[in-house]
Formats: sequence, C-alpha cells, structure tokens
Amino acid sequence: MNDDAHLITEIVDLRGKPIGPAHVASYIPTSDPAMLAKQFAQLIAQAIAASPVARDRIAQIGIGLPAIVESRAGIIKFFETFGGLPFPFAHAVERDLGIPTRVDNNVNLLARAEHWFGDDAGVDDFTLVLVDLGLGGARYQQGQLLIGSHGVEAEMGHTKVVPEGGRRCHCGAEGCLQAYSSMSAIVFQAAELAGEETPSLPSLRRRFAELAERAMAGEAAILALFDQAARYLGRAMANHVNMQDPARIAVLTKSPALIALLSDPFFEALHRDTLPVLRDPDRVTFKIMNDTNYARGAAAMVLEQIYLSP
Repeated sequence: MNDDAHLITEIVDLRGKPIGPAHVASYIPTSDPAMLAKQFAQLIAQAIAASPVARDRIAQIGIGLPAIVESRAGIIKFFETFGGLPFPFAHAVERDLGIPTRVDNNVNLLARAEHWFGDDAGVDDFTLVLVDLGLGGARYQQGQLLIGSHGVEAEMGHTKVVPEGGRRCHCGAEGCLQAYSSMSAIVFQAAELAGEETPSLPSLRRRFAELAERAMAGEAAILALFDQAARYLGRAMANHVNMQDPARIAVLTKSPALIALLSDPFFEALHRDTLPVLRDPDRVTFKIMNDTNYARGAAAMVLEQIYLSP
C-alpha cells in the first residue's frame, strides 16, 4: 500500500523477478483495519488467480503499510485515521488466504528493496530515508535490517528538530521532523500562510507540485518553506551520522522538484552539523523512486525469510 492509498500486488520468483504484470487497485476508504485486510486479501487472491503460478506454489505473502507495525507478529500498532488498534493484520490476511503472511512498515520494505535490488545491492551498512507525503527511515547494519526492542521500525520522521513550541505532528507530539520536512508538511504550512483550510489527502500531491513550481519561480515565502524543510532534514541526518556513521544514506522521493529545491540547503546543513572527522560528501545520495519499489521490498521481505530458513 503506497502513500496515495493504492493497493499494489506483484508475484515474483525466488530472484525477485516479477511474474506477470502488477495489479493495482484503489483503496476503498475505511477506518476499520479488518476491512482493509479484507481488501488486501481480495486483491491478492485476484492477482494469484490471474497469474501463471498455481496457488499452492505461493510460498509467502509480504505486505507493506504506511503505519507503525510490530513486524515480528504482523500487528498494526498505529495507523493514522484507523481505529480498533492494535490489530493482527498479518493473521487476518493469512486466515482469509491460507498462505503465510508477513507485514511491515513501508519504509522498511523500501530499505529491503534497496538492499536486494538497488544501485548498491549488497551494501551491508546504509540508511534509507523516504521523503514523501510522510517521512521515514530505516537502517541496515551488518547486512541486517535493524528493528527495535518493541519490534517496530525506526521512526526517523519523529525525530524532534524544534525542541520547544514546534509544530504539532499527527503523532501528538511537537517539533517532529515530519511536521516540517515531509511533502504534506510543506503543503499544510503553505495553506496556513494563505489562510486556507487544511488540504485533503487526495489533493496533497497536486498542491505540492503547484508549490514546487512557485518555489522554483522564486516566490520567497514558499521558497522559505522548502529551505526550512531542507535545513531541518540536513540537521537530522547530521545527528544520525554523528551517532551511527552509516556508510551510505539513500534519500528517496517521487519528486524531482523536491530534490532540486532541497539539495543545496540540505547539504549545507548536513556539512555544518556533522563532526568534521565524519564529513563525507559522497555519503548521501538523492534518488527517484516509484511504486514498484514497494512491491520489490515486500518480495525481499519474503525472500529473506525463505533464504534464512534452516
């Protein structure tokens, strides 16, 4: 499931190569995680039926959600706008389909896709950062995706960059990186400056594209929002480098305009706030992604389990 609320299904072989085309379906709005699990199960069943692979040859199902997930048990812990949590999402899909199912956060899937199939495939020490409607991160170390003691992903978007009196984040706290440096945060702040109502989710990408055009044209107030987003992101990355010193950092986004607007102030802040001994101009790379990255990451999550099994 991507951040635009589309459900994407692919069937892949043991090398991660797609077998047949991807199936894409629009998400039917719901606040009930059980109903969302039903939607996933139905789409996956349709994809299996349309594929040349027999159902009994499907080894596992991997699912990614833009939510806080206890990945070991496949339980959704927090999912904005959803009630009835925590919810055993993996169990619900597995019960309907009769196929072992794993669930994780979307950003962890993107990190797996990068580790297995990306430009630096096989790199054992790197951090992936997603700057999209939301903002998240994942960390690989010694070839393993790091998961916290509670079984949830790294929540880089909830790093505090404004310690006192910061903007309110959807998590309930103030001053989170996501509240300043995500695409939706830029849209929300621009709406506040214009005295407009908070834009709806379906309009966020269109509104962001409009703002990016205005910033590229030199509109000072909008350009300042992008500059702030870049500086806070650079500072957060500097804190991460100072503490963990990853060999590589890949920053993924769907927006080329975002890269153009963020790069210079981001790297200035990163350089300024990183310890001199750890400054490495080649450590961070901005990369364009698409929705196939999610499907490839879900496949990698399953392949990890298959290849690690005794």
